[in-house]
Amino acid sequence: MTVECDNTVINDVCWLACFDILGFKSQISAYKKQYQHLYGVGYLDILVREYQAKILAAIEEELTYQRQCQRQFSRVPYYYAHFSDTFIFYSQGDSRDSFLTLDSVAGSFFLAMLAQGIAFRGALTCGEFYADRTRDIFVGPALIEAYKYAEKQDWIGYVLTPQASLRLSSMDPPWTLPSLDYPEYDVPVKREEPIAIDGKRVTTIGKEALFAFRTSKYSWAHDCICEMQQVARNETEKDYVACQSKYDNTLSFLESTKLINPLEKEEVRK
Repeated sequence: MTVECDNTVINDVCWLACFDILGFKSQISAYKKQYQHLYGVGYLDILVREYQAKILAAIEEELTYQRQCQRQFSRVPYYYAHFSDTFIFYSQGDSRDSFLTLDSVAGSFFLAMLAQGIAFRGALTCGEFYADRTRDIFVGPALIEAYKYAEKQDWIGYVLTPQASLRLSSMDPPWTLPSLDYPEYDVPVKREEPIAIDGKRVTTIGKEALFAFRTSKYSWAHDCICEMQQVARNETEKDYVACQSKYDNTLSFLESTKLINPLEKEEVRK
């Protein structure tokens, strides 16, 4: 477990975001197949440089920016931790400022990874959380809910959990949802209980109405997803068939949630 060096123990209600890398198990297998005969167990070092090292560099860059903003905009601090392909970010308290911090961090992180061709899914929530960064202890309902909602999405994106939406609506004044950044959408999710088909237990995909981060606000996002889709298609047909729905679902979301400028809307009507 890698954590930010800080001796503070947090035992409080927090805003928390959890992300994991899509297809990481397949990537480990691919790197092992490609590099193990040349470098032995050293293939893991190559994998880490391609993924974790890049990801942590992006986090440190955002952390530096956040510290500068803290002096200018009175933002509260945020912290992070990671294990394997799972990354968490959290900010103490359930205030509006804490949300603004985590909202900025989560969005910046997700977009930075997308620009580098690393596919993530994630969830942002609010709830009770205990973090002891010196002993690598991270527990609480907030982590459980964020991890659960991150894991079950069948696309590249991230959402607000129901608990996050509830907290935003109870603020004074309330945070109005849906919003420019978080439209409501029928998010493709894995059903919690697999069903039996031809005697085999299989996971099926359903829909859940959630507030999802509007990636389509960024014109370059569509091209990034298409490039990632092409890379996946070129690797092996078998692996691509298994993950094709994730790309298709993401592209459908981007198309459905595009913001149309008033002038463009008039052109459409004509």
